[in-house]
Amino acid sequence: MKHRIGSALNVLLILLLLQTSANSEPLSKTSSDTTVVSTGQILQQTVTTLASEIRSSISDRKFTRLAVMPFTSLRGEENDLGLYISDRLTSELSVSGDNLQLVERSQINQALSEMRLGETGLLSEETIQKTGQALGADAVIIGTIVELGTEVDINLRMFSVSTLKILGMASQLIEKDEVIESLLQLSIPPSGNVIDSESTSNNTNADSIFFYEDFTGIEEGLIPDQWIGGSTLAVKSSDLNRRTNVLANFKKGNHNVTVPDIPFPDNWRFDIEFFYTTDRYFFNPFVLKIGDVKASFYRHQSFLNDINAHKPAPKGNQINLVSVVKSGSVIKLFVNTERIKMIRMESFESPTGLSISYTGDFSVFRLKGTKLP
Repeated sequence: MKHRIGSALNVLLILLLLQTSANSEPLSKTSSDTTVVSTGQILQQTVTTLASEIRSSISDRKFTRLAVMPFTSLRGEENDLGLYISDRLTSELSVSGDNLQLVERSQINQALSEMRLGETGLLSEETIQKTGQALGADAVIIGTIVELGTEVDINLRMFSVSTLKILGMASQLIEKDEVIESLLQLSIPPSGNVIDSESTSNNTNADSIFFYEDFTGIEEGLIPDQWIGGSTLAVKSSDLNRRTNVLANFKKGNHNVTVPDIPFPDNWRFDIEFFYTTDRYFFNPFVLKIGDVKASFYRHQSFLNDINAHKPAPKGNQINLVSVVKSGSVIKLFVNTERIKMIRMESFESPTGLSISYTGDFSVFRLKGTKLP
């Protein structure tokens, strides 16, 4: 109940903020110098366009109940902009005249809380299906809010609950201004949001995190202390988000760096969030090696210990999240929360570090190791 009240208050605060922006100095203009467009109007136009694209995808579909999940960052973090977009999209679709029944936000929050599958908000195919079934929905919409320099990319996908096929996609790119910036910074603590608990759950107990690096506080031009190699790499401000530091290459060539002395437990999950560019043929593999485990991406394919997963590699020119999970003798590889390969290693020595290698432009945003039961 507290979360539902908190969400309602957040929406009210957003509406007040947007109304204030509409009555203050211009945030953007149309092609006519005399026409002022407020941030609230821009967001409403964005939602209307997204809803229109979704309607065109469902015009010939035979389903009646749709759930719009909270929009999050690629890390699964909620913010007020994502809350506002998902709520307005729900309202827009509910009055579309398509005989669609939209699941209420309170029902979605309750279902996410009762399922208790995780805390970060990241969605996998399996948990999309479980949540949709719990809500009695025929289809589920998930969305992401991604900062790209001076712009914000709003991207959504609509899944069939029964088949998990993508029924439709839509995206909008909007200019970031002071109001948008403030909405992005107003984070909302996740409340039991649906994830794949094996791959990307984010245990808030600090004792469970055995390694974390997001390059905050590291002087630009250097690399973290004790890291080995990285002669072509340096910490710098991200080109995508100036509030974030990244480890990136500063010249062309082969890039290799080793992170030693990591106290891996018996069972663990290790996440790496990165951005890389790929050429047309993608001849240069991106390799993450953790002890005896090697995750590699080559020629648009994904491999776990050189076994082809027959799944696409992380997409070039966007931020990706790769997770390696070790539970007993089972090793699993996840790409952007989707499990793409699983192997068993009967003989496994606990790793003491990891290495990253790639030939091409890339940036590492975050490394995180979490102890599993």
